[in-house]
Amino acid sequence: MFACLRCSTLLAVSILVVVFSAIESPLLAQEQPPLVKIVATGGTIANSPDGRMAVDTVLAQIPQIAEHARIEVVDYSRIGSSAISLQNWIDIADIVNRIFAAEPEVAGIVITHGSNTSEETAYFLSLTVNHTKPVVLTAAQRQQTTLGEEGTRNLFDAIRVAADPAAVGKGVMLVVNEKIHAAREVTKRMTVRVETWESGDIGAMGLVDTDQVSFYNHPVRKHTTRSDVLLDEDVIAFETPALAFARYQADPFKRHGLGAGEVAGVLDIVPDPIHDPPQLPFDPLGIVDCVQATAVFDPP
Repeated sequence: MFACLRCSTLLAVSILVVVFSAIESPLLAQEQPPLVKIVATGGTIANSPDGRMAVDTVLAQIPQIAEHARIEVVDYSRIGSSAISLQNWIDIADIVNRIFAAEPEVAGIVITHGSNTSEETAYFLSLTVNHTKPVVLTAAQRQQTTLGEEGTRNLFDAIRVAADPAAVGKGVMLVVNEKIHAAREVTKRMTVRVETWESGDIGAMGLVDTDQVSFYNHPVRKHTTRSDVLLDEDVIAFETPALAFARYQADPFKRHGLGAGEVAGVLDIVPDPIHDPPQLPFDPLGIVDCVQATAVFDPP
C-alpha cells in the first residue's frame, strides 16, 4: 500500500514538473531580448585618432545594450562614407534582404555609417529593402575617444529603435542625437556639427529618451515593401518613367558636394530626350540627388 502511495506521489510530482516546465518555457523565451544585427560599414562612429576600429570595440563601451537586445555583427567594411559607391549600396541592400529572408528571428538591423552620405544610403535602402522590419542607420560627427563624442550614444539609441516592436513598418530610419528620422526626409545640413541632421518641415518621426522610444508620426510615401525600385543581384533597375524623369530633370551641369567640402562626382551631360536613351549616372550620389524621381516613386 505504501509502495503504491509512494508511486502515486512521484507520479504527481513528475506531472507538476512537466506542467511548470511547459509554462515556464514560453515565459523564458519572452524574457530573452530581441536579436538585432549590426552591419558595420565604417565612418566616424567607428573611428578614432588611432585609426578605424571594429564595432565590437564600440559595443564594449555600452554594457547596457544587453538589457535591450542580443547583438550579432556583420563587419562589411571600414571606410569613410565619402568613399561609399553604388556597388556598396547594392551590397548593403543585398545583405539586409538576405538576413531578413534567412533569419526570421532577427527583429531589426542597424547599419553603422559615415555621416557624409548617411542620408543617401538611407534613402537608397528605403527603396530597395523588401521587408517591414526596421532598418536603422546611425552615424557620428566626432571620433571615438575624443571629447564630446556622440557615436556611442547614437549606436545605443539605434539598437533600441531597431529592437522596438513599434518600429515595424516604419521603413528605413536614421537615428542620431536622440531623434528618429525617416530616410526620405532627413538631410545633413552642417558639415561638422553634431546637430546637423534635420527633417525639414516634416520633422522627426520620433524621439529616443533614456527610458523609452516614442514615435509621433510615420512615413506614408512609398518605401521598402511598397517601393517601385527593384534590386536584382548586381543591377539597380529603375522603372523607365522614373529613370527618364530623374535624368531629364537634372541640372545639365551639377557638382555634388559631401561632408566637409569633399567632392563625390560630376553629372555633366543630359542626353537628348529624342536621340539618346536615358542613362542613370554612375556617380552614386547622382541617383539620390536627382530625386525628382520621387514624384514618380512616391506620388502625392
